[in-house]
Amino acid sequence: MLPSLLQALIMAGVAYFVTSRVEQALKERQATVASVTAMTQLLKDIDAATGDGREAQRKSLARQLSMYGVDAIGPLVILAVDKDMEIAVPEEGLTLIAIRHKAEVCAALGSLLRSREQFPDAVTQMKSLERRTKDLGCMERVKTCAAR
Repeated sequence: MLPSLLQALIMAGVAYFVTSRVEQALKERQATVASVTAMTQLLKDIDAATGDGREAQRKSLARQLSMYGVDAIGPLVILAVDKDMEIAVPEEGLTLIAIRHKAEVCAALGSLLRSREQFPDAVTQMKSLERRTKDLGCMERVKTCAAR
């Protein structure tokens, strides 16, 4: 009797643990989907900004995008090579993210700068990004990564 009760308690404990882990994973996935949806909307809003205050609107949206931290680095780097985008917009977001995630921003900028020949229409943007990379103190990391 006692062994079967102990077995039942162990099974109940394992079932509870597995269920809670599955629920936690599901919540994390839902949060990720919500973040991606929100970032997608911010990117659409950045692209759709028009009028006299367009750059200010875009910078404000880039600051909002930067609140997503490391997940926003990729979209901001893509914006940085868009020749129709004011370079100050993605730089604003990347600079804010670098406050907490400098290594990740430096790695992304370094990778982009090392592959600049793939973006022949973005010469001006690349020069500006190189200055920003220096300002953030990332150039040594960029050189180290390039030597690998």
